[in-house]
Amino acid sequence: MLTMKNIKSEQAQHYFSKGYYERGRWFGKGAQNLNLAKYIENKEEFDALLEGYSPDRKKSLMARRINPDKHRAAIDCTFSAPKSISLQALIGGDDRLIDAHRKAVEEALQLMESRYAQTRIYRTGKPRQKVQTKCLAIAQFDHIETRDLDPHLHTHCVVMNFTQADDKKWRSLSNDAIYTNQKLLGMVYQHKLACTVQQLGYQTIPLGNGQFEIVGYDKKELEAFSKRRQKILSVTGKNANYKQRNKAWNITRNKKYLVQPEKLKALWKQEGKIIKLKLNVPSLTQKLAPLNTFEQYISAGIEHHSKRSLFLKIEDIERYVLERAKPVALEEVTKNIVIYPKLIKIDAKNYTTESALKLELATLKLMLEEKEKIEPLISEEELNETLSEKGLKERQQLAILRSLGGKDRFTAWRVLTNQTKWKALKAVKEIAQEKGYQVRGIARDYEADSLKTEVEMETMQLHQLDEKIISGEIGKNEIWIVTQADKLTNKEVFDLFTSSFVLKAKVIMVGQLRERNSFSNIFKSLQQVGMTINFLDEPLIERKTRLLWGLELIGKGDVPSGIEYLQSFNNRNPNSLKTLKNSEYSTQQEMAL
Repeated sequence: MLTMKNIKSEQAQHYFSKGYYERGRWFGKGAQNLNLAKYIENKEEFDALLEGYSPDRKKSLMARRINPDKHRAAIDCTFSAPKSISLQALIGGDDRLIDAHRKAVEEALQLMESRYAQTRIYRTGKPRQKVQTKCLAIAQFDHIETRDLDPHLHTHCVVMNFTQADDKKWRSLSNDAIYTNQKLLGMVYQHKLACTVQQLGYQTIPLGNGQFEIVGYDKKELEAFSKRRQKILSVTGKNANYKQRNKAWNITRNKKYLVQPEKLKALWKQEGKIIKLKLNVPSLTQKLAPLNTFEQYISAGIEHHSKRSLFLKIEDIERYVLERAKPVALEEVTKNIVIYPKLIKIDAKNYTTESALKLELATLKLMLEEKEKIEPLISEEELNETLSEKGLKERQQLAILRSLGGKDRFTAWRVLTNQTKWKALKAVKEIAQEKGYQVRGIARDYEADSLKTEVEMETMQLHQLDEKIISGEIGKNEIWIVTQADKLTNKEVFDLFTSSFVLKAKVIMVGQLRERNSFSNIFKSLQQVGMTINFLDEPLIERKTRLLWGLELIGKGDVPSGIEYLQSFNNRNPNSLKTLKNSEYSTQQEMAL
């Protein structure tokens, strides 16, 4: 298991405290380039690095001056061994499992450094761009107990907030890619650990999502040494989500007590005798199972993601395989993915398939064929008269005017805040129902309840659509309001559009454009090729991005370009519905890019 959180320098300094299980260890090219020793023994150097300085404090490792009170010192990436591993190693005395845990941690850290170490670099006339550095400085600290003093083998990996690019300059670390791939990194740790554990003679049992336990420990034995987890579950219940468990984790957090490892192990052995813990005995003849069972999952993973998006990332397929396959080395999986015959390489990070291309093109074609093809549901004159009485902002009025008074079957609403969205959608429902139209809300998952409550309309989850069509519950000429449109897969949008075409339904797709998935998001692709876009919020996130761009030009010394850019940017500010209509029609294609 891998957990992550950003930490400040004072939070990381306690890892250096005496009494912990082993000396800390440095890892990564960043540590090598700073000439740090293998073991972390100098607290002054450690503190200097946390504060963004070189070990001797003579040089800042940040490109800009930092505020010590707000500085993100590091990411705490904590790798936790399965409970059965902790029991077998710390009570059973099999130190080989501790070495296996450390090697698995370093396997994940190597992947993190080689793929996801990034920084942002400014180039004249352009916003800062992310570049790969393959350089990290990571402090590793092994711990063996929980705050409730249960056996819990885990390693805190303090990923320092600096990196070194090819130009040899030190800059702050961009941590987006690390967080985005947290699940994959955790699975790499689990699979490496499971492979090694099997080679040591233990049998393992998979638990799903790449996790496992050693065969031979029953649930009661594991729970007896998991008092911390039982406290959390007593607060949240077994079906709690991540946020609820994390909140309970903070509520039930005891003060940390330092107890010598020898005393802890003696205490655990006594507890083991009380509950009659049966330690596992590894088989000397146990061999690692053949690592040839994952190829089927590569094919299934590619097919699965081809239905979700035009572009496939290697990480998506790797994660799909590791979630389902028996313990396997990541390099073997990756090697087989990149040579898979159905994959078409787009660039260094992205692939596609023929089926994904066909699905995307078919979806775009459906949208384009229904532009300017239907009669307005309500005349513009009627809408203008009605909208003036709704107390809506100009952008909300324009979105409704285009959606109900336009000739396109499919329109897009881009929103930032729920308040703006709900108010406008409620107006759509009221206006359309007054004219005799059935308005139906559709959401991909959890937002169906919010849509029903906030807009007071009949709603359903997207997966229920086909069932209701077949049963005859959905008739022709309805208006479908589809929220969470930015989260829909290509296949979901294609099926939605096909159904709306058959039933002559008007579709309003409401969503955001998210930076992390925008490269492959069908909601964005539709807008890029001509789907009518309505921006409900002002200031828009795009306007904020443009403003920051201009300010950054000035901050870097390119004052004339920055001022010129900001002046042209501010001149776009609309002051009337008519001006807003003209400006958005002329700029929506640019804003979709």
